[in-house]
Amino acid sequence: MNEALNVASSAAAATATLLMALLGCVLAGTVVARSWRSHRGQPGRRARQAAERRAEGLLSQMLGPHGYIALLEQGYLDLPSQHEPSGRWTYRIAYPPDGVLLLEDGAPREHLCILPTRWVPAADVFLTHKALLEGDEDGYLRLAVHTPLDPDMLVPQQRALS
Repeated sequence: MNEALNVASSAAAATATLLMALLGCVLAGTVVARSWRSHRGQPGRRARQAAERRAEGLLSQMLGPHGYIALLEQGYLDLPSQHEPSGRWTYRIAYPPDGVLLLEDGAPREHLCILPTRWVPAADVFLTHKALLEGDEDGYLRLAVHTPLDPDMLVPQQRALS
């Protein structure tokens, strides 16, 4: 009988150990899953700051010192459309990025929006808009969400553009 008790006791101990190990794995998995979900693959604050500095450096290099200063002062860059050689269409890329305005004869016609699916430095988003519009305007227009702009609905600052 003692032998049966020892076997039962050993089995109970083994079962308890197994349950504790499983519980530990489940809890560890929950912590890992929660940690992953909370960050969703996003870089931490220091990594974002370093990426922003690198992206700003690239933006300055790509636009040149005068173009970069003008962008910072104006808050946008105007790119002429390659589809409208007459100059009727201009793309106004905002910086910091807030989409792109399609201007027709200088008046806002549409707001075009393409957003990254995860965090990207603002300067890189700006350069992506610029590169896509210069390199594949048709592809950009197919991909972007188009929001027609009603001149009566524009805020005074936007109305002054038209």
